[in-house]
Order: sequence, then structure tokens, then C-alpha cells
Amino acid sequence: MALVGEGADELFGGYPTYIGAGVAEHFVRLPSWLRFAICRVVQALPPSEKKVTISFLLKRFVEGASCNDITRHQLWVSNITPALLRRLGVAPTDLESYDPGNGDLLDRAQRWDLETLLAEGLLTKADRASMSSALELRAPFLDEAVMEFAKSLRTEDRVRGFKTKVFLKRYARRYLPNNVVNRRKRGLSVPIGGWLRGPLKEWAIATLEKGRLEQVDIHTSAVMELFFEHCQRKTDHARALWTLLVLGEWLDWVATATHSTRA
Repeated sequence: MALVGEGADELFGGYPTYIGAGVAEHFVRLPSWLRFAICRVVQALPPSEKKVTISFLLKRFVEGASCNDITRHQLWVSNITPALLRRLGVAPTDLESYDPGNGDLLDRAQRWDLETLLAEGLLTKADRASMSSALELRAPFLDEAVMEFAKSLRTEDRVRGFKTKVFLKRYARRYLPNNVVNRRKRGLSVPIGGWLRGPLKEWAIATLEKGRLEQVDIHTSAVMELFFEHCQRKTDHARALWTLLVLGEWLDWVATATHSTRA
């Protein structure tokens, strides 16, 4: 059995998007000419081979700056933005159709993450990965009492300015040294962007050129345009491309399994 930290970010305010939610409220009040100038500078930043870079976060930030509050958050955490979906020939989902209740924006953003990204994504992946090795995971932050306590915290005890997990870090200082508590947040992402330009490039091209994505009305030509834009470092499409590649592989697996069953 192993203890894991799933839920800590969603409950106690650990993601940089929660900082962005507060910053965006000030950004949209700036004069339009200044917002336009900032967007142009950010969009000109070159893509990086590192994991989640400041340039990536800033580009996502300005991309969603014109949206309303919860829609902005949903766009920030999406793998394929509505603009890219339109390029692929897919009508994007109306993000404004889901707003998790009333209240402070931080409360609503955290609830969105808790009910969707955590429940349907992170916990699912963690369970499948651990069960494949007969490993039991326990997530103490998702204990009912802990969740109720986190719910009772004021927003400023979760995120304050550019500080995240305010209460949790304050509490942790009772038991851990400052260099551990204040250590830079490390994501668990991998350098997909560099891999798609390097060791995974041939596999990616072969997968996309099979045309399986056409079965779900995604235009192969548009996908290949995104891929070559990424390879030429014009922009970073790593998350979108990885999502499309996984979907393509799954459609190929379904077609193969169906053919084998019929045979």
C-alpha cells in the first residue's frame, strides 16, 4: 500500500491556474491597447522543450483572457482549445454551459477541477496504474473530514496573491523545514513536445496518416498542419497532438478488435 497526495492541489489551492484566476480579474481592467500589447509580446515568446514553462502558462493565460471567469479556467486546463478544435473541423463544446454553482471564482474553479479533472482523470489513471502492479493507493487528502475542513477555509487561506496552498504550507512548517515547504512545485508531466520532434516523430506521423481520426470527423490534413507547425517550432501543440495521437491509437485498436471478432 502507498499513500499519495491526490486532491491536495484541488482542495487547498495548489495549481497556478488559481493564481491566474485572480490575476485575470485585474488584467481585464487594463486599457485595451495595453492588453493588446501584452498579448502580442506573450504570443511572440518561443516554445520551449521544458515541461510546463512560464511561456506556455502566459500564452494560455492571454488566450483565455477575453472569456468569462469559469470559462477562462476551463480553457486553461483543456488539452485542445476551442480555436484548435475549429481548425480540426470539430464544433467545440459550449464551455459556458457548465458553471459549478455560485460563489467565489476560486471556489468554483476548485470544484470544477475536483469533479472533472481529478475524479475523471487523475484518480482514474492512478488507480489503473497502481492496480496493474497490485499496489493499493490511499489518498488521505480525500478523506471526508479533510475535504470538509478544506471547504471551510477562506479563499485567502488557499490562494493569496501569487502564493498557493497558504494554509497547508503554514501547517506543514510545524513539521517540515522551510526549504521543503517552500520548494518549487514540480509537475509530473513529461517533455512530450521534444519527443514529438525527436524520438516519437516517425511513430506520430504514421499514426496520424492512417486517417483513423476521420472516423470522428477530425480532418487529417488539419492535424498534420498542427504537427508540422509544432515540429517547426512555430508554436507548442504538444498537448493537443498527444490527445489526438491517443485517440488515433484507440480508434485503430477498436477497428482491429472489431475485425478480429468478426473473423
